[in-house]
Amino acid sequence: FYNDYRITKYCNQTGEIIFDKSITAILRENNLANYLLKSAETDEPLHLNDVQPALKTTRFYEEDDVFISLRNIHCILHYRPTTNKLIRLIEGPFINQHDVDFLNDSTLAIFNNNTFVDMHVQNRKAHTDTSRLEIAGSFYSNIVTYDFKNEEFEFVGDSIFRTNKIFTKNEGLMEFLDD
Repeated sequence: FYNDYRITKYCNQTGEIIFDKSITAILRENNLANYLLKSAETDEPLHLNDVQPALKTTRFYEEDDVFISLRNIHCILHYRPTTNKLIRLIEGPFINQHDVDFLNDSTLAIFNNNTFVDMHVQNRKAHTDTSRLEIAGSFYSNIVTYDFKNEEFEFVGDSIFRTNKIFTKNEGLMEFLDD
């Protein structure tokens, strides 16, 4: 047993369920059930953080497509409920990401918590031998953009996050405001 999540669309006038599908079924039907094994959390391997629906059709997605942020497997699913197809699996320079938003018609913005995978290890003692210690660097949260045109990632304001040591372990959100 584990905690699964569902994508459900309701008719806003009648309350009738128009579409309903589990995330596990989406992965399984698109030959990605092995992604359930990527998580250290066996009772919650997915952890759905955000669903961003497309409200219009562009060159890169259709109205009613959904972008699903799955924290524990560190990816964004671009899923099309009308055809039951996974259009793209977005993996990149982010881990334990949270919020996913449209920056414009060709770019997604992803709030990257950029934090360690939660592993519950009991009875572990702290390391005392520092002779082989390597510093991997300082990790802070950040905002990552994904450009559909060239399938490339960029960081937005990364130096601001680092300079000010902006970090959240979970629930990181962003909002882009007009000047």
